[in-house]
Amino acid sequence: MYGDRGHFVSVGQIFCSVGAAPDLRRNKTQKVRVTPRQIMTKKTICVFAGDGVGPEVTTEAIKILKVVEKATALEIDFKHKLMGGCAIDATGNPLPDESLACAKAADAVLLGAVGGPKWGTGKVRPEQGKINLLFSCIDFG
Repeated sequence: MYGDRGHFVSVGQIFCSVGAAPDLRRNKTQKVRVTPRQIMTKKTICVFAGDGVGPEVTTEAIKILKVVEKATALEIDFKHKLMGGCAIDATGNPLPDESLACAKAADAVLLGAVGGPKWGTGKVRPEQGKINLLFSCIDFG
């Protein structure tokens, strides 16, 4: 997932802030006692379901994140936006401005598969949305 306003993060890194911090130097997990809902941590995830099997995969990923949310002090606000072929069909743009703004404001991005034979190799392709997202949200330096 993309997250932290421009940096790659894993789901595990999100959980670090709620009590299970991995110690990467020793390949161990440092356990911290936190009762569910003791410390409320709110995160926003911008969800791009995408095309093809993308919506099915992101739906299952969200189910898993909701289970984790119930078991921890993590509260997740899912913002669903268009990207890829479905965005081309709706707006003519593979990554509409509203979707890009959501991704930049979110703590993380959950990205499903984009593209498919329907959009072929025309001038505007679904994959361009993914490239635009990457270059717009990643800090280089």
